[in-house]
Amino acid sequence: MISITGNSINDWNDNGIEEYNYPFFVISSGYQKFVTRNFKIFRPSGRVDFQLIYLIRGKGYYDFGSGIKEVSEGNLIVYKPGQPQIYEYLSKDSPELYWLHFSGHSAWDWINRFDFKDRYVFPVGVRGDLIDLFKKIIYEIQDKKTHFHYMAGSYLSELLLAFSRRLENLKSENINVFNDSIRNVISYMYENYNRPITVKALAEKCNLSMYRFIHKFKEATGMTPIEYITKIRIDEAIYLLSNSVLNISEIASIVGYDDPLYFSRVFRKKTGLSPSLYMKQLKHGT
Repeated sequence: MISITGNSINDWNDNGIEEYNYPFFVISSGYQKFVTRNFKIFRPSGRVDFQLIYLIRGKGYYDFGSGIKEVSEGNLIVYKPGQPQIYEYLSKDSPELYWLHFSGHSAWDWINRFDFKDRYVFPVGVRGDLIDLFKKIIYEIQDKKTHFHYMAGSYLSELLLAFSRRLENLKSENINVFNDSIRNVISYMYENYNRPITVKALAEKCNLSMYRFIHKFKEATGMTPIEYITKIRIDEAIYLLSNSVLNISEIASIVGYDDPLYFSRVFRKKTGLSPSLYMKQLKHGT
């Protein structure tokens, strides 16, 4: 196992820590990659603080009270205080993840405000900006410079805002999607938009013929499956163009396009601008 960990407090307590002197208090955070050994957590009474787990590769197996659920990369898992934490990672799946424990007098307010309270698993996709925020938090609580508690808490609030925005995009776009199978397919799209996705494979997930699946999907979303996955990719590209220092070829690859020229054509068709012109206008504030 490869593990990088930072702790704000020297003494580790597996039951968690409550700290209400700060709006957000990051107790510990880290990165783990499981290469040769399996790993299991069994906390039937949970912890007294909050925990975030961000799966960026592979998958994990979680028991949320109704049997083992397989959770794939691109998902955020949120544990609230007192919720049982029972999960396992298998080295054969090559899982990688970032995790974080936190408390604070604003914690519950933010969890409730951003709709993290009613379930455990949230599809957010694998994003470099989210990973960078975890890295900044780990560095702050490892280095422990002046006011590191506030810096780590500030990065945590930014992280929660970024997660919430991703979820709100999904929610607002699919407010009329009542069919569970279509909703699951949409979640799958958000989790795997950077990989090859065929309409045939999506139809099979719903146990429908391709014709019937396309009809039901368009009825629910107003778009064909191809139009929808293209929209997800271009939305992600716009976000990265606006919030990262990656070049256009790198962004094209991240959102699922191996050919930067083809990516540019699709981007122009959807936005009216080429990616380079979009970046140029951002620099000029237009």
